Amino acid sequence: MARRSLSPLDPAARQRVADSLNQRVADTYAMYALLKTAHWNGEGPGFIGLHKFFDELASEFPERADAMSERVMGLGCPATGALPETVAKSPIAAFQPTFVSVIEYVTRVLAGYDVYDAALRATRLVSIQMGDRETAQYLDALLLDVEHDAALLVPHVSDSAGTSPSRPGTR
Repeated sequence: MARRSLSPLDPAARQRVADSLNQRVADTYAMYALLKTAHWNGEGPGFIGLHKFFDELASEFPERADAMSERVMGLGCPATGALPETVAKSPIAAFQPTFVSVIEYVTRVLAGYDVYDAALRATRLVSIQMGDRETAQYLDALLLDVEHDAALLVPHVSDSAGTSPSRPGTR
């Protein structure tokens, strides 16, 4: 239940936005785990550059989870954070770490970005429906960052005809 907050939203609206944001916290930690798995286990041509890039991308996710959790607290609701149970709630597909081509990991990470992007958009919509302009604006900025990061991975999996898998925001 939402406690007192400076937010002008009614408690039920604040709770609905907070519940959606808490799910995105789970997704954010799942993306972090996905990127670190790719960072640690990829091999083959292009490994060192992608190894470093996966680590760079992963480093952004704890800050994102923190910002989302702080927004939940600002709405007067409890933020979830127990990692095993939080990540278990995410639809972002975890995968068994194996030594595979770093390009296979790029494909898996891009699939994670697709799910993450769609989930952020769903939470943005909830925020708009509940009249929470501040959360929607935060998510707008985050979506731009996520799309940019994913777009930098796409060239690594382009086929010989120059086509790439669908990207977030281009469905």
